[in-house]
Amino acid sequence: MYYQYNHNIHRDSTIHINDIFNMYQKDKQNMIQLLKTDIDKLIHLINTTPCRDYCYKDNKCFHCLNMFYLNDNIVINEPFIVLKQWYMMIDEVLNKIYLKKINGQLVGNQLTMKTLITWTIEDLFNQHLLPHALKLELQYCCHHHGYMLYRVPVMNGELCHFNDFIHQFNDQLPELAYGLLCQIIVIFNELKSLYYHHQDINLDIFLFDQKKCSYKYRKNLIKSPYTMILCNMDDVIVTINDTILLFNNNNNHHDYNNKHVEQKDNLFKLDMDDIEQLKCPYMTSIDFYMIIVLLFKKQFFEKNDKSLMLIKTIFPDFDQFEINLKTSNDPFRVINNIWLYKDPMSIALTKMS
Repeated sequence: MYYQYNHNIHRDSTIHINDIFNMYQKDKQNMIQLLKTDIDKLIHLINTTPCRDYCYKDNKCFHCLNMFYLNDNIVINEPFIVLKQWYMMIDEVLNKIYLKKINGQLVGNQLTMKTLITWTIEDLFNQHLLPHALKLELQYCCHHHGYMLYRVPVMNGELCHFNDFIHQFNDQLPELAYGLLCQIIVIFNELKSLYYHHQDINLDIFLFDQKKCSYKYRKNLIKSPYTMILCNMDDVIVTINDTILLFNNNNNHHDYNNKHVEQKDNLFKLDMDDIEQLKCPYMTSIDFYMIIVLLFKKQFFEKNDKSLMLIKTIFPDFDQFEINLKTSNDPFRVINNIWLYKDPMSIALTKMS
């Protein structure tokens, strides 16, 4: 994230692409380690290390020149290939870089928090050799813009979200649904160890990769022609060692004074009146449940008896719960009473065939 390498290296035209990635990888691992073991040192590093390089006329800054070595025709938000891998560069306007800890919450600007949360989830999945993490290779700043280089999953050279996938494979959904449902179960079962919660849960938190998915997870064979990748870390909350990481879009820490569940089309928004509830592992169960609801609205499981049987086993009161959620004056209480004390992902793992 914040690099202190010898900038003379960019004058060496023989630098290898793998050397560039390895250089940034060391910094990435250092940030992950500090996040786990020494948050105060991480805060000091981010808040005090000079991190803005600038391009002047024809002279590229250190990081931009490295990107030029990777590909001399990078287009923002467009996938491109480097060494047979697909990547994509995104950028956002950067007014200020900071990180601070307030009442057990680690908050910072959008770019910093997205980086730390993405790397945290990637590290978790890597520990268990799971292929579901979005790979953020590097991040840097130039001319008041933050740039993030991702290794991205693609379908025929393009990003593929749920709506794209359903449209493209509508006739095959009965055969594909069970394998994708199993991947969703695994993903959320792992995320509960971070008390993962997405404040605006929707189906676009997933991308699809045309690579086949096949691995053993807790004695279950997870197999599918396509691999699901967790993406979209905006407004994600995770907890590491009792410290909550969350976005600070308004330059104030979140108080969660509002309490409501709002459903519009393919979006759930859940706010809580007590930040401590975010440390409950079953908050992730709520996200998982909402994803299942949204998939039903897309008729994703309608024709697949195997998937429906598993879902009914996980959520035996699914139909009644939907009625209560829609009719209650306090839907948060409905969710709190039913789901904060359940772990549907663990139940599902014992019921998989």
